[in-house]
Amino acid sequence: MVTDGLVKELWRLLGLGRTLADSARMAEMSEKTARKYRDDDGLPSQKRTTRTYRTRTDPFEDVWGEVQERLETEPRLKAKTLFEWLQITHEGRFPDSTRRTFERRVNKWRSLHGPGKTVFFSQEHHPGRHCRCHSSCRSERHLGAEAPSKPALLAGATGGQ
Repeated sequence: MVTDGLVKELWRLLGLGRTLADSARMAEMSEKTARKYRDDDGLPSQKRTTRTYRTRTDPFEDVWGEVQERLETEPRLKAKTLFEWLQITHEGRFPDSTRRTFERRVNKWRSLHGPGKTVFFSQEHHPGRHCRCHSSCRSERHLGAEAPSKPALLAGATGGQ
């Protein structure tokens, strides 16, 4: 596949005065391809268009209604399980080589019409940040000079002197 970088390299080599054959060989493309990009000013990425048509007929078009009903009643079914069910109910019609196509179709249906995913909010807990520790755990550097001493805290907890 010819990339934008290869075409730019071809143009650079041609600009240095090299022959088309030498430039094509150095840019790792055939002379015919090099001639095409020499005569045209566009890069490969500028010429590509997205395909809006199917290249093959959809093998699951006739049975998709049945599959969709099963997905609506049992949304947790895996595509592989549904494909095996199709192979049993429509024997000989769907070879194993069409399974990946079926999985893509099921995934597309799930993303558009399937149940929503569970929202997960991650939480970060920093030890001691939002809780109150017993006062005997506090050190003077956290509270300053007015922190009571430990014997005074213990006396206050027992109610005695």
